Amino acid sequence: MPASQAADVLDNAQMRAKDQDRLKQRGLYVDIDRGGHIGLPSEVPGADVAAQLRRARQAASAASFPFDPGAVAFLADRPAESIELCRALVSAFAEAGYGRTAQAAADVLLNMVRKLVR
Repeated sequence: MPASQAADVLDNAQMRAKDQDRLKQRGLYVDIDRGGHIGLPSEVPGADVAAQLRRARQAASAASFPFDPGAVAFLADRPAESIELCRALVSAFAEAGYGRTAQAAADVLLNMVRKLVR
């Protein structure tokens, strides 16, 4: 995948994350917009609430992996290729520093692949 396409994917993911955060905030807090309109959590459409709950369930399911009894055995017996991949990724992240742009994330991925190809 070209770096520009990877940057676009990461930009889209970042926009979705910001949109999700905005929806979460709308559902939890009273808000006053620039026009002086007060937005209440009770005004959030039911479809938005259902979508947020679905995403929260997916996140909780993904985060529950370490608590699975078989997870320790799974993590302890990894193929050499996956260990090499993890080392390359950690090294690429360490070299990247604190870049927060989509291009910086794409550069991390490219750096990781370069480390694996060596």
